[in-house]
Amino acid sequence: MVPELRVLSEHTALALTDERATFVARILPPPAPTEQRPPVRLLLALDVSGSMNGTPLETAVLSARGLVRALAPLDTFGAVAFHDSVAVLAPPQRTTAAGKAIVEEQLLRASASGGTDLASGMLKALDLANATETGGRVLLLTDGCPTTGATDENQILTLARGALGPSTLSTFGFGRAVNAGLLSNLADLGRGHYTFIETGETPVAAIGAELGGLLATVATGVELTLEVFPGGRLEQVYRSTGVTHDGPRATVALPSLIGDEPVAVVFRLAWDEASVGKPIARLRLVSRSTETGAKNEAVADLVVPVAMTRGAFVPEAAREVLLARAALVLFEASEAMKRARQQTDPRQQAAASLSERLGELRGAAQAAGVIADPEVSAALSMIERLVSEMARSDRGHAQQNMVAAAAALRSMKGTILGVTDAFVSSSQRSGVDRIRTSIMGIEPKKKSEH
Repeated sequence: MVPELRVLSEHTALALTDERATFVARILPPPAPTEQRPPVRLLLALDVSGSMNGTPLETAVLSARGLVRALAPLDTFGAVAFHDSVAVLAPPQRTTAAGKAIVEEQLLRASASGGTDLASGMLKALDLANATETGGRVLLLTDGCPTTGATDENQILTLARGALGPSTLSTFGFGRAVNAGLLSNLADLGRGHYTFIETGETPVAAIGAELGGLLATVATGVELTLEVFPGGRLEQVYRSTGVTHDGPRATVALPSLIGDEPVAVVFRLAWDEASVGKPIARLRLVSRSTETGAKNEAVADLVVPVAMTRGAFVPEAAREVLLARAALVLFEASEAMKRARQQTDPRQQAAASLSERLGELRGAAQAAGVIADPEVSAALSMIERLVSEMARSDRGHAQQNMVAAAAALRSMKGTILGVTDAFVSSSQRSGVDRIRTSIMGIEPKKKSEH
């Protein structure tokens, strides 16, 4: 089955005098196979630097063991450990009963020491993932900023871009020292997800949610292209990353599609009077089926719906617009916090600015009649909690949570972030249940084990 592509206007109709409006490209993937799913290929890039010693490494290894136990015999799993150097902890192998036992034994050998060569660990895992034509999913677990090897953020992103191939990359940041911006950008570049693991928390739920989505993936290599015809003008795509522009054309790189879980891309167009009643843009969605390997394509032309006066809000579209705006607000707030690090105490100013944007979002949600929508309400409550947190916590922690919240909203992902259950999908919940069941009876790695 081919993913469905629809274009929604924020209003049922636009007035003849309107010259711009916001639209939503809504992608509905087909259901995930219920009988036999395609096998998955998973590679773990595990930070074993000295600062991971103790609880962070113990819980990471426990989660990895649960992940291995939750996989099927046709799946493949491998692990790379990195500190000052990189070692293949467990070569990629099928997760049969014997394979699982071997991998778990190797995971238990992980011990923490040295610095953090994040780039080399990531690149080695991507290399192993790309050993097959269709690639795999790399899960990067790290607790801090890179200290050895490539340490410049732009250099690391360039290295990742060149090494991705057909694979995807998701990142998990442990504790307050981690470079949230880098890991979030790596996940966006890798068409995966970024999750922040608070100090003292276990990554079990976060990795379980990732597994659930991976097992229900129905399409990879997903791109949405928006081509504006003469007379029209693309003013904005409401995404902080993953958008490339080429004249009248914009291409949005999207994460893999999960069965029956809609994806939305919000954009704003302007047009001249002569374009009214005619197609002003063409949207093209391309993806590759994980079941058949076939390349799929869906096309939709956008004609501005016009009437004498502007019509009512379309709740479905208005909700997506509010969520996209909220994600951008959080992204911009986190960037402002990062730029303000030289100030003595930027929290009060940043909190006031974020509070003002929150008021604007609430007003827009009220006007559109979606203030009571569970997802909109959850997003607004999330920002409200962050405003409160900024006034009482250190700025580094506040920035971490803003980056994580923006990433969660952008991918409609709740998981262990702690913001709300409103964004936890059925596939993510299923994955969490799988891992929690699989680790029952597993004793955490002891500090004395090597």
